[in-house]
Amino acid sequence: DNIVGDGVRVVADIVQIFKIHNLDAKVLAASFKSCEQVHKVALAGGHSVTVNPELFERLICHPLTDAAVDMFTRDWKSFYGEKTVEDFLR
Repeated sequence: DNIVGDGVRVVADIVQIFKIHNLDAKVLAASFKSCEQVHKVALAGGHSVTVNPELFERLICHPLTDAAVDMFTRDWKSFYGEKTVEDFLR
């Protein structure tokens, strides 16, 4: 993408060629700059990616997920206090 190419399209083409020729290989994509690129490569059939720590953090964190976890934690504590799931298994 940095040199006016379409990296996602390249990955999709490679995946397709591997399928056509029944090659036993996996596609590892790299040099990502955005979460969108990683998402599109996954949809195109890329098997794995390399990303820097900052992009990885953005991929695994989502504000709505964080809000849902916080809400669950508040609800749990209001009903069960400081008990954990393990307390109910004993």
